[in-house]
Amino acid sequence: MSLESGIGMFKKYLIIILHLICFGSLGFAQINGTPGGLWNQVSLNGAISLEGQYRSQETILKSNLTERPKTSLLRGLFLLRSQSYVWHPNFLLLDLDLEYQPGSRKDNYLVIPDRSETQTAEKGYVRASFFSQRPLSLSVFSNLNHSYVNRELLTNIETYRTDFGSSLSFRNRIIPGTVRYMNENWRQNELQTDRRFTNKRQTVQGDFRKSFYGLDNHQLQASYNDYSRQYGDDIQIDNQVSDFSLRDRFYFDNNQRNSFNSFIWYYHQTGSDDFDRFQIFENTGVQLHEDLQFLGNYQYSWFKRTSFTSNQHNVDLRLKHQLFLSLQSQIYYEYSYLNQSAFKELLNTAGLAFNYRKKIPAGFLILNYDIRKRYQNHSSLPGLLTVFNEELRLVDGQTILLQNPFVDLNSVVVHDQTGTIIYQKNIDYLLIRRADYLEIQRLPGGQIPDGQTVYVDYTATQLRSYKFATWNNNFSANLAFFNNLIEFHFRYFDQDYNSIENPNESILKYVTQHTYGIRSSVGFLSAGFEYENYNSNIIPFHSKRYFISLTRQFFNRLNGILSFNSRNYKYTFDQESQKFNDLTGRFLYQISRRWQFKIDGGYRFQQGRGIDLNLTTFRAELLTSWYKLTFAAGVDYYQRDFSGEKLRYNGSYIRITRNF
Repeated sequence: MSLESGIGMFKKYLIIILHLICFGSLGFAQINGTPGGLWNQVSLNGAISLEGQYRSQETILKSNLTERPKTSLLRGLFLLRSQSYVWHPNFLLLDLDLEYQPGSRKDNYLVIPDRSETQTAEKGYVRASFFSQRPLSLSVFSNLNHSYVNRELLTNIETYRTDFGSSLSFRNRIIPGTVRYMNENWRQNELQTDRRFTNKRQTVQGDFRKSFYGLDNHQLQASYNDYSRQYGDDIQIDNQVSDFSLRDRFYFDNNQRNSFNSFIWYYHQTGSDDFDRFQIFENTGVQLHEDLQFLGNYQYSWFKRTSFTSNQHNVDLRLKHQLFLSLQSQIYYEYSYLNQSAFKELLNTAGLAFNYRKKIPAGFLILNYDIRKRYQNHSSLPGLLTVFNEELRLVDGQTILLQNPFVDLNSVVVHDQTGTIIYQKNIDYLLIRRADYLEIQRLPGGQIPDGQTVYVDYTATQLRSYKFATWNNNFSANLAFFNNLIEFHFRYFDQDYNSIENPNESILKYVTQHTYGIRSSVGFLSAGFEYENYNSNIIPFHSKRYFISLTRQFFNRLNGILSFNSRNYKYTFDQESQKFNDLTGRFLYQISRRWQFKIDGGYRFQQGRGIDLNLTTFRAELLTSWYKLTFAAGVDYYQRDFSGEKLRYNGSYIRITRNF
């Protein structure tokens, strides 16, 4: 059965069920049956809603082609949630969630023919649980979902999804565990960009947990996945994955102050992309004395793909000492050995760190200092360097560089952790040349949220063999008075080299960094300023950051949050500037017990090479309730100008909901 035909059958039966339940039992939220009867209703509730929308949009492309679509939409909502059981809750427990949103839409265009269509969104979930409180229990479920989602007010996403599966649980003292099966089939369309993503997956998973003597716990997981996916116009990918992991934890005393943790993981994939991965994580913590602690960590990672192999060992040893409540010191040693097909790299690092916290008259003082020396030995032959899964966290307003220089711009692939979603350049992210490096930035409205970690694959020109030693000094200080009425902070960081043999200048990142800041908090108002001087041979810059935030409640009726953040970069290497300004606000006014007014808006301005953006978003909503009826009316607005491509959107809606 196709996905669309399944949705069609679902709608027919859903309308009949909702009609009988909603109009036959509209006033009941709880129905208590007699235990032991054939059918016992535990709870029944839901909602009926009607919503009307009007939207207009203007898009001006770089080619000066202008589109002005207008849309009217009438949509309903039927929502039902039910829990019941047959004979006894421990025999058969039934959970049912049904949602149906029929809709009629009309689009009027100035440059292409008008069209009318019917839009629906459906959601159905049913779970049957047999013997849920017995040593052996079974549950089966099915989930159907067809929905529309708006991401960052910039693009609409339509999703079709069907899942079904089962779960068998064993509760006993010997081998407690769960075996699951899941079949997933979903398709996602981005209506603004016309990007499509399809995914089919079958999964069998086993999860077993055990404790032998109370101070230990163990978990064994094994799974098999057979999936097929296609993103945009990319070639369809079919893979089969076997995944095994073992977690162990041991405590050596009843206070659980001395422990050993272990995690072993093996991943084997065949199909369109064959590779194997094996990882070991081992760490221990031992309390040698009341104020002396030893921490040890070992990691091993092995990765193999066609014509590429990687082995890596990491060791981290730390001895921590606590003097009274004020001073914590530690001495540490780090070892890393990486052996890849293209190169070998050995790192030895030793360091000493201090953290001092002290209350002073009318405030407190925090001091941190870390000094370390690292020896690095890199051995390679001329050629290409292949990088897989380089991990980067993309934060708006921060300069994020790929780790290696001389990257082939056309080889860059940015994806999520699973490799399922491949992000698209100039839609989800931007790449900007910075001397011999590449800067990466996310784009608002794309599939990468602010602060998300992405994974990058690319090829770069291999550097010749080199050796060097580097010194790092990192010092920071925080000084606050009068319960954070005023706070000063300072940071100093430097990185220098000696014992240098044959390195390229792009590898030797000489850095001197000074950061100064002040912050003040008075009741509902918080404001501050920060200046950073980052002097480096790679990407030197100066930056200034201003921020202010207001959080206020007036007369228990009006709650508001308003914040402004501005950061300006000046790159001294090429005299280039980047500017980031953000203003966001959210207000809630409780007019009376039944009336409520909400405003949510924001403005973002950024300027620089390839990142010029003006983005305004605004939403206002008026809510009221009368008995079990809820009324809502609102407006939406956003305007976006990105690198010369303009988009303006206006929308309004009215919604009536009856809860039961």
